[in-house]
Amino acid sequence: MATVKRTGKLDKLEARLENAIKRGLIESGMIVAQRATQKAPRKTGRLKRSITHGDPEKVDKLKWKIAVGTNVEYAAIQELGGTTPPHEIRPKNKKALRFLWPEGPDHLKQKDKSGALTDWVILGKVNHPGSKIPAQPYLRPALEESKPIIRALIIRNVVAAFE
Repeated sequence: MATVKRTGKLDKLEARLENAIKRGLIESGMIVAQRATQKAPRKTGRLKRSITHGDPEKVDKLKWKIAVGTNVEYAAIQELGGTTPPHEIRPKNKKALRFLWPEGPDHLKQKDKSGALTDWVILGKVNHPGSKIPAQPYLRPALEESKPIIRALIIRNVVAAFE
């Protein structure tokens, strides 16, 4: 966190106020990020692990902000819901994809040692038709339930700066 230094009494008071607001915003960002992590949908845990907060930024003379979020590409569709476009799925580290597909056509299913069909399918690529993803909000609810704490943290830091 950068510390603001100025000369003169008024400048020193303004610098103390800005530093107090920054401290309050950082603490607030940590609270919201922690709550969002607890609320985020979990399949692999990648989304949860990626939630973080940024540095406080001054928007104008009396407005400040801090970003809380993630850089995971599917985060927005998890938060807001939506439809994924049709896309091709290819293996990343192997030659083929192997997955269970009980409703799949028999000619694609693998056979076990006795020659009976299993539900396992092995394919080089899959054309995914796209799908509707329901909203599973985690950031907005975390912010909403944190608002009273955010106010208290900023006020506490501002009061402490002038005591």
